[in-house]
Amino acid sequence: MAQGYIGNGTSSSIRFLDPQSINLQLGTNDYPNGTITFDNIGASAAYWANNHSSRTSSVNMYLCDSTGGNRVFLFTISLAGGATNTTIKSATISGATGLAGKALYLVATANGVYEDDNKYVQLRRQTTVTVATASLSHTVTCSAGTGGTLTASVSSAVPGATVTLYPNPATGYQLASYSSNPSVTITNNKFTMPSSNVTITATFDKITYSITKSVNPSGAGTVTTSVNNAQIGTSVTVSQTPATGYSFKDWTTTPASLISNGAFTMPAQNVSITANYRHRSSCSLNKTSLEGGGSAILTITTESTAYSHKYKLSFGTGMDSGWVSVAAGTTSVTISVPLSWSTAIPSASSKTGGTLTLQTYNGTSQVGNDYTISSLTYTVPTSVMPTLGTITKSIARTVGGTTYANIGEYYVQSHCGVRVQATAGGAQGSTISSMTVSIAGYSGSSYTQTSTGGSLDKTSGLLYTSGTTSITVTATDSRGRTVSKTETITVTAYSPPTGSLIIRRVDASGNDDESGTYAKFTLTSQFSAIGSNSLTRTMTSRGSTVTLSADSGDILPGSRQTFDIQQEYPVTVTLADAFETVTITSAVRSARFIIYVNGAGDKLGFMKATTKSTPTGKSGTIEFSGDYQIYIGDSTLEDYIRSIVNNM
Repeated sequence: MAQGYIGNGTSSSIRFLDPQSINLQLGTNDYPNGTITFDNIGASAAYWANNHSSRTSSVNMYLCDSTGGNRVFLFTISLAGGATNTTIKSATISGATGLAGKALYLVATANGVYEDDNKYVQLRRQTTVTVATASLSHTVTCSAGTGGTLTASVSSAVPGATVTLYPNPATGYQLASYSSNPSVTITNNKFTMPSSNVTITATFDKITYSITKSVNPSGAGTVTTSVNNAQIGTSVTVSQTPATGYSFKDWTTTPASLISNGAFTMPAQNVSITANYRHRSSCSLNKTSLEGGGSAILTITTESTAYSHKYKLSFGTGMDSGWVSVAAGTTSVTISVPLSWSTAIPSASSKTGGTLTLQTYNGTSQVGNDYTISSLTYTVPTSVMPTLGTITKSIARTVGGTTYANIGEYYVQSHCGVRVQATAGGAQGSTISSMTVSIAGYSGSSYTQTSTGGSLDKTSGLLYTSGTTSITVTATDSRGRTVSKTETITVTAYSPPTGSLIIRRVDASGNDDESGTYAKFTLTSQFSAIGSNSLTRTMTSRGSTVTLSADSGDILPGSRQTFDIQQEYPVTVTLADAFETVTITSAVRSARFIIYVNGAGDKLGFMKATTKSTPTGKSGTIEFSGDYQIYIGDSTLEDYIRSIVNNM
């Protein structure tokens, strides 16, 4: 058999000059594909294989390899009694990859049965065979979506070959998946070439990067981002909140200088964010109770000597120091506590709830929020007391509606009072709420009167105790603080005039005679001789009053009157000083006898002249002197009468 070579994936023709069976050698990677054309092909019994025992009207033509395998049906040729036919036959071949790179042969079958696999159809002289071939290698086409490119190790490959894929993600992207047409299995970026062209498509996803947040120092604040993970190009907002006592300083980021105006665009890498904080200074006071006019030591503890400070001491309205600057590097400050703050609490000696506030500054920026010391107390010093002016004392001569005599500047026991006048004033804003006067020795105990406000004008009752009497004036201010002054006065002892009066009957010569018709007196008197106080003595008897110039003498000496022996004549002596009048009474008694019987015999007197008038219906009287005891038998008259009454 003559042979020819066709291939290279194109249609090739070989002309046979002598009758030959087709034996065309394909190129290594070529296989029949498309149209195969035979011109001047014929078939007759003379061309059939030896030992063919019968004629057949048609045969089926196949293309095969040298072994008769990989047969591909071409067409059917009709046989006409051995006649010679000149025929052009064409057939379409597809998918004959089993014949790739092999010699092609024709084989015929009659009645659908192969006559002999080793016998092939002979071609007519000058038959031309045109075979369209295709390369066994198939193309590898790569494509990719947004986010990268894809290439392969080869642009084409034979079926079964291993093809390696090379995905090339763009920045911030990663390979997500492959898809293929037709479908192939891709493992570790490799696949086995199918028996067809193949298209591989790579899909890329944006990489999601993490955002790590922290604060420095630990616990100084919190950092918040709008997302915790983000893809490249995502806008991420960032915020921070300082903890109490801290203020924000700056950001430290990886990559560096990432944040601008509280946001950043996510780069193609993981991000770390650290918020750096400054800590405010703290402070302490050496005392919590602050006295007006005193001082306290403020000690500042700071993390940087470059920090400056401001402090403010405040107890409220009118008790506020305002902000006081403290230079950088200063750690101890003496705070003067104004005494004038006391005026803001006129009715209290202290005020609680004060605060010391410290602010920390780095340049002009405050570091952290305010640091506060609370529960401070402001105390008005004990030296802030009300003032009490001079106490003025004067004699009060009218007391309780009674006006007493004026005998000079003497306080007279039980006959005057004392008027006390004084004024007082508050200090550092306080006012005088009350003033009290207390006088000792008044009616056996102290005497107290109180007035409101800062002025006192009080008059006591009668001063009952003589001697030195203390007068204490106390002023109480609106803070409850008191100031007192004590003055003394001397109360002169006083007692009313006293005296005793003796009356006796005398004869005309003035000698004592119990039956005399004249009378004399003897007067003994005493009085309190205070200053211009004097005693006046007057005697009244029988309707006449005389001022006594002597302590004894005749009764009514100017008229030398006589006194009936049967009468008793009352005598009154009045002792009067400037304050009181005392009356002493006595009488010129009836004359004294052992037994007296008047001339008519209807009056009988024992030890005196009877002075009683005879009652109506009675014939006379019997009168006994009260100075004598009367007995009846062994019993007194009183006992005798009592025994009669008891036995009735």
